[in-house]
Amino acid sequence: PKDPNPQWRRVAWSHDCTLLAYAESSGTVRVFDLMGSELLVISPTASFPGDLSYAIAGLIFLEYKASAQWSAELLVVNYRGELRSYLVSGTNQSFQESHSFSFSSHYPHGITAVIYHPGHRKKLGFLAFMSRVANFGESVVLASLAARAVLCEWQLLLEAEHFENGASPFDRLLLVGGCETDEDGVSKAAGCGISAWRILSGSPHYKQVTSYEDDVRIAQRRGLLRIMNLRFYSRRGTEQDGVFKMNLSPDGALLAAIHFSGKLTIWSIPSLRQQGEWDQTAQPGYDELNPDWRLSSEKRKKIKDKESYYPLIDVKWWADNSVILARCSGALTVSSVKTLRNLLGKTCEWFESSPQVTSAHDGGFLSLECEMKLVPKRLRLESRPGDEDEGEDDSDSDDETSAKDRYFSYLKQGLYFVTEMERFAPPRKRPRTIMKNFRLVSLRSTTPEELYQRKIDNEEYGEALSLAQTYGLDSDLVYQRQWRKSAVNVASIQDYLSKIKKRAWVLHECLERVPENVDAAKKLLQYGLKGTDLEALVAIGKGEDGGRFILPGEVDIEIPYEDLLSPDEEMDTRKEKEAKKRQELLLSVNFSKLTLEQKELCRSRLKLLTYLDRLETYEEILGGPHAAEQHYDGEFFKKFRNQNIVLSARTYARESNVRALEILFTFHGSALLPHRQAILSNFPETTSPHEYALLLPEA
Repeated sequence: PKDPNPQWRRVAWSHDCTLLAYAESSGTVRVFDLMGSELLVISPTASFPGDLSYAIAGLIFLEYKASAQWSAELLVVNYRGELRSYLVSGTNQSFQESHSFSFSSHYPHGITAVIYHPGHRKKLGFLAFMSRVANFGESVVLASLAARAVLCEWQLLLEAEHFENGASPFDRLLLVGGCETDEDGVSKAAGCGISAWRILSGSPHYKQVTSYEDDVRIAQRRGLLRIMNLRFYSRRGTEQDGVFKMNLSPDGALLAAIHFSGKLTIWSIPSLRQQGEWDQTAQPGYDELNPDWRLSSEKRKKIKDKESYYPLIDVKWWADNSVILARCSGALTVSSVKTLRNLLGKTCEWFESSPQVTSAHDGGFLSLECEMKLVPKRLRLESRPGDEDEGEDDSDSDDETSAKDRYFSYLKQGLYFVTEMERFAPPRKRPRTIMKNFRLVSLRSTTPEELYQRKIDNEEYGEALSLAQTYGLDSDLVYQRQWRKSAVNVASIQDYLSKIKKRAWVLHECLERVPENVDAAKKLLQYGLKGTDLEALVAIGKGEDGGRFILPGEVDIEIPYEDLLSPDEEMDTRKEKEAKKRQELLLSVNFSKLTLEQKELCRSRLKLLTYLDRLETYEEILGGPHAAEQHYDGEFFKKFRNQNIVLSARTYARESNVRALEILFTFHGSALLPHRQAILSNFPETTSPHEYALLLPEA
């Protein structure tokens, strides 16, 4: 059934994950199996509509092995502090009340949270004891002495670590949270509203864990003195703090608690000694607000009441020494329990307001958030005439209404109340339409490399580059993705391709990618040629390149270039010096002993020169550079630049394209003229020889 107060519901799994208990805000508990079938319904003993004190504060499954008839024991604790234990059976679809208990004598205002702590280190001490005794062999005297020594040692260890307040590591505990108390002489945990209760096998079933000193203080405060103490020292007129939420660390050694005041406390278990305490103002980043709120007029209103977004709303554990903290503002951090330093970095993760989180599991955790938006006016249904829209008016719009308008509004309301005439009826307000989007987000622990790749896949290039800079990752991956997703032009070559360092990758792109316009195609080929010039060849031979794409002037090759570019020299002199230095570079290369990388560079350069030569030929065929801008076809050029030039000439002859064939003979005569007659014989018989007479040989 639909619950009017869904935030007061609870769910709990059985220890073997075969049963799921679900508690409604009314206190009704329903138990389901894995197929979603409702097995049984446990109704509350008393409940009143709208009274949320009967809602469930704790829903806990315990193992039950006393009888095979029952699958598990289910503890149901409401906010009034009333506990009821039920034995449930999934196979028989039945339940039976086992016992009941009330925490009201210790929490007169009710409880706020209950969590279960299974005992730990069970039998470890006894197993160690037995193994130590067995090592002494069959001697009764030695075994007796060894047993006494080991028992003393074990007892001292347990007393030092776990027996401070009467709880041993063997005990199963219920940790209960409620309002704080101002009684004198109570422990720090009890004063903050936290207590531990040992689960007993028989009546009274639950016993509060206390130390000997606590018992003495309780005995001394009995009677009239305690009553007077409570009356004289109770705080009046001040808000009473208390526990809002609690959560156990994965190893069960620490308890994290959020208080109504926004305070965060850490306690050791089972001693309930405080390990850390941070008031709200002492917590790092407590007053940070989502920067996106300033961009939205609707969310900008939240900044006016920003103090209400400071408190913590949820706490879970990331590891034994770090907690997951979620705030009403939507800020989420993973913080150290010693310093509360954010382990995620300088900034927190932002969610919608008041997210709920789970404890970490398998290197990640889940966060549930709800985004609420007012539906724009234009998307709402047409209203009746006279309807007034509440819409997205600011909350302080009433202040802007003039006193005169308010006076007439009140007068009309009074007349309508007296006369009930429709003409005085106030306009009907159209209800707001709110759209809610619920999201379940997974946050996972990842390596910088995995996060880096994920940022690239999500096209978050700015954050990816920041990660690359922080962790020393290869920034080429970012620019490679941007290059491949963008059209090839002068801007993309400058912004992306020029920032990629890998020579093999850049040359591959220059050779394989064919742009959609002629200018970009020329620029791409020319950029590739710059990286295959003499400087790169010399640097590869000296082993100074490191696989980088080297442009002229990037590598010191012991030949000064500063004097070549002096503005005071004449152009001719500079060209002569440049040619001279280039000749020196050529002489420094032994072309008979090139390395494999140098040979590959030369092959790439030859191919780039061939492509550039074919591009110039294609431009002439299209009618020159200006005509080529309009008629350039990237797909045709991709085929044309790799095609045998004789085959291209034969194709133009069969198409009777005399001008194209003339240009090919002009620019590629050395390859085509030996086959001139064979090529010309491919003109169709229907083409007049007068049209291609200039291509025929003349006596």
